[in-house]
Amino acid sequence: MRLAFQANENLSDQDSEVRADKDRSTSLIRESVFLTIIMGAANLANVIFQILMGRWLTASDYGVLMAMIGILYILNVPADSFRTVMAYFAARETTGNGRSCEVAIGLYRQVMRRLLVVSGIILLVMTCSAPWLIGVFHLEGPGPLYAAMLVCVSTLAMTTFQGVLQGTERFGWYGVSMNCWFWGRLLFAALLVYAGFRATGALAGMTLGALAGVIIPRLLLHRELFAGRVATPSSGTMRPLYRYIAKVTLAYALFMILANMDVLAVKHWFPPEVAGEFSRGAMLAHLIWLMPFPVVMAMFPKLVAARNDQVVRRRLLVKGIAVGAGTSLLLAAVLLVFSPYIFHILFGSSSNEMIGHMPVFLSAMLPVSFLFVLLNYELALNKRAFLGPLMLGNLLLIGALCVRHGSIEQILETLLIGCWLLFAAQMLFFLIRYRMGGKRNAAG
Repeated sequence: MRLAFQANENLSDQDSEVRADKDRSTSLIRESVFLTIIMGAANLANVIFQILMGRWLTASDYGVLMAMIGILYILNVPADSFRTVMAYFAARETTGNGRSCEVAIGLYRQVMRRLLVVSGIILLVMTCSAPWLIGVFHLEGPGPLYAAMLVCVSTLAMTTFQGVLQGTERFGWYGVSMNCWFWGRLLFAALLVYAGFRATGALAGMTLGALAGVIIPRLLLHRELFAGRVATPSSGTMRPLYRYIAKVTLAYALFMILANMDVLAVKHWFPPEVAGEFSRGAMLAHLIWLMPFPVVMAMFPKLVAARNDQVVRRRLLVKGIAVGAGTSLLLAAVLLVFSPYIFHILFGSSSNEMIGHMPVFLSAMLPVSFLFVLLNYELALNKRAFLGPLMLGNLLLIGALCVRHGSIEQILETLLIGCWLLFAAQMLFFLIRYRMGGKRNAAG
């Protein structure tokens, strides 16, 4: 009787684990749709922000703003890294650990202390590099650079907090943080630009928005998450965290360089007016690789929880790529069909020369969106083999742009060929590793 009871108990445990794995897979689409909706509300603020900045700033000032945003995408790699690290360890502790929140909040507080050091390093590097960067990007003064520093530091604090929300799958509160960030950015930037502070005012508004994105939800969630007992992480827990931070930082740095190479190249090799017009087209084209973000957010903690189950991992990956590709292709189709109207609404001009470049531009950004899904899949499983091909692809693409940058057409054609070749190489490399892993598991 006792053996039968234990056998039934084991079967019950196995059934519950199977049901939990199925729930993770089936809830992916539902949570992706939910995140798409709440992030859509935040992106509405982003659209209004771009409309106001595109119309209120001169083409030269708008080019400065977009160049600084391009730099911020690269400098904010530590911000995305800390968000991903916090999401990874919070999700890992949630799996089968009743003290998950205590451990996650303890890690969060330890990481926030270390962020003070990282922020100081960022401020020091940017201050020392300011004279050189002013010449490289043809800036009138250091104001936009110093404002960009503050954006970077404030975003570090916000995204680390958002990582706790993502890892514990509090996606509703994540949406609150995102909307406070984007709508706060819109409000403060509009006021400062209207007051005459130009691109520097827009960047300062981004800083204030990022602070709103962490302070407001942090206060609202104080009793639920932060007021209870906290487990102090041991040194054994922190060492894997440091290794994972290094891996994630390198991965996001390589991806952000790839995704923003176009704006930085045009800003460097072309006059400010041309770079400003290009930045307006880039703002739309770059939305393509941002479209999979909601499904990646929902997929990441589920992959961490199912890291030892190849079947669930495969199901999550297929659904993630399908949803991400579907949203990216849908947006690309909308932008292709309605480009003149969108340019007229956003920038007050339906005859912008970038309209003719949009088919090639959007086609070049599609493989970048697919790479974004693959990159986060690998990070959720704590892999690093994909970093080598990504680094080599970046170096080859930079070399190609150094040779072919005589016109906007050449830059976009080089991006189109390079990004698709990089995606094909990454997929081939991924499939080979996946097949070899399956054979090892079968042999074991």
